[in-house]
Amino acid sequence: MHTRVDPGQHTSRPSLTGFCPFLNHKISEPLAAVSLSLVRYIYMLHVKDIMTQDVFVLHANDDLDLVQTLIKSRHTRHIPIVDNKGFFVGLITHRDLLSLTVSRLANMNNNGHEDLNGHVPIRKIMQNGIMTADPEMNLFSALSIFLKNTIGCLPVVSKKKLVGILTEADFLTLTFDYLRIFENE
Repeated sequence: MHTRVDPGQHTSRPSLTGFCPFLNHKISEPLAAVSLSLVRYIYMLHVKDIMTQDVFVLHANDDLDLVQTLIKSRHTRHIPIVDNKGFFVGLITHRDLLSLTVSRLANMNNNGHEDLNGHVPIRKIMQNGIMTADPEMNLFSALSIFLKNTIGCLPVVSKKKLVGILTEADFLTLTFDYLRIFENE
């Protein structure tokens, strides 16, 4: 249904003042305008704008001990696997390691577990055929992939080479940085 407005009738733009579902409280018109601007700005961002570029990588012939060491020392949950030319070939995650319960089933002690991990190459358990993102992909599309597929990361690949990784933490950092703007409001 449309409302007809007479040409002589005074019209004003709708007020932006009101309830903000993002902040869960009423906000002023200037703050609402800033909020809308930020949402528009974020919508225009690309994967390359928030991805992690300094990525720790391993090779398919490296062993599981190296994966566990990297996960523990660097507090990371996703490790891209590349070949000698830097081409992305797979991914191994903290979840992949948790799913390996061979040592528990075999009642191995820690020495047996470490010995087993030292002889298992990453290529035996890494995931292949992983969804990736292009650095120019917009964040809305990338976030849609995260939500639709319930994944924790997207390796960022350009011309088959790994150029970064986009993780849930990158989205949380973006959100935190923008919410901090409203901290004192």
